[in-house]
Amino acid sequence: MDEQLIPIDIHYNKLLDWLIDRRHCEAKWVGQVKLVQERISAAVKGVADHTEIAAVLETSRINYFHCAKVLELLKVAEGDQKSLFGQYTSQNVKEWAEIINLYEKKSCYLGDAAQQLIRNVQYEIPALKRQISKCQQLCQDCMKKSSEVEASSELIMDKFRYACAELGIAGIDVKCELMGLVDELPSVYLKIIQALSHVQPAISYYKSFVEYTCDRKSTNELLPMLCYICDHGNMTLRQWKTGEVPQQPVVTDQVLEETTADKEEELVIDWGEELKSTEPQADDNQIDFGDIDFNTVSLEGITTEDISGEQHITTPSEDMDTLLANVTTRNKLVDDLMELNGFLTQRNTELHSDTDFPLAVQLEDDAIQMQSSQSIQDMLSTVNDVIGCITATRTQHLYMIKSSPRYVDRLADNLIHQLQLSRRSTLQITALTSRREEAIETITKHEPQLSSLVQETKQLQKQVSLCLQHVLAPPLMPHPLGS
Repeated sequence: MDEQLIPIDIHYNKLLDWLIDRRHCEAKWVGQVKLVQERISAAVKGVADHTEIAAVLETSRINYFHCAKVLELLKVAEGDQKSLFGQYTSQNVKEWAEIINLYEKKSCYLGDAAQQLIRNVQYEIPALKRQISKCQQLCQDCMKKSSEVEASSELIMDKFRYACAELGIAGIDVKCELMGLVDELPSVYLKIIQALSHVQPAISYYKSFVEYTCDRKSTNELLPMLCYICDHGNMTLRQWKTGEVPQQPVVTDQVLEETTADKEEELVIDWGEELKSTEPQADDNQIDFGDIDFNTVSLEGITTEDISGEQHITTPSEDMDTLLANVTTRNKLVDDLMELNGFLTQRNTELHSDTDFPLAVQLEDDAIQMQSSQSIQDMLSTVNDVIGCITATRTQHLYMIKSSPRYVDRLADNLIHQLQLSRRSTLQITALTSRREEAIETITKHEPQLSSLVQETKQLQKQVSLCLQHVLAPPLMPHPLGS
């Protein structure tokens, strides 16, 4: 192969310097190109009606090769006739021919094409690729974040629905629904009392066992709160303490009479007869108490409160609470049930053991001997059911709602906060979806631009190479993507 036909490879970044060093174009070509661009801007208005020419000019930057294509189309459309002076008769053809001449003057079009080639390869194409890659990464991040937020939102809503189901509310108006739960407490207390009615055999068995093993004649001190509630029901604290039925706050007859008399009298202080001092006072600031005979002071008319319980001026509101409503008595009941539970559990374990001691105990006492392992398990199950009914989570919430308004506010705020988190997650998912759609729209917009720019750059590379073939014997092959 002839050495003159071997292509010369020039890196795209060095093409402009190579053209200037080889004096194929001047170093001051930029000023000439600016004048040409101004002429192009004015000439474009005259060919706006030509469809084919308008399609050629739809590019980011018009160069020499676009102008040459426009001139060819104008010669076909408007003719290339010339006058006697050698000028084109068509004004549009004349203008674009002058633009071509300005471009070819001192080969400034080569510098312009080389610079555009460098700009496309080094800046424009990488920028579009980075933008598309960034948008693609943003789509993936938005999808991932949206999935995480959606899962978190579902978890929050599951917790909210579980909490509402546990409390027995719909979750629409949280605070009002929580306040309405207090009305369910009487039915809860009734359910507990009904369950306690089945615990009596276990209590009798426990007392019989303690009475026999410890040789006690009285077992009244065992399980006091549990026995009282089983015998009397859910009584008030006043009844439990004093045996009385609580009454509304009353006032004694004497207090009523005094109150009525006070209302009838005018609000004027009567100091009795005016005291006139007959003796000079040594000190003006000294208080004169008059002649008081302390030996004649009588306690008649002074009444004291009867602490025996027959007459009370007021009844504390706490005494109106029932035993199950009061925290202290309810805890005592739970303690008694846990004591009974511990006994039955231990007794059940002993009956299933291999030792002979529990069998000997059973043979000595008829009441103890009547209870089998199955019956003890049944009693243990009944006691556990009662404990579970009293200490259930929902029941505990009802206790706290009734006794503490602050607890209601805190519980309602907690549930409302979960709803707010869920709504915030929904808004965040919407925002992420919007960002993802914008990124997809950007990708859809930039991908055709990138493809078109790559094709234009490749075409420009070929055009520059063809223009330099008449200068150099071997073909010149600038490589936009590097050597």
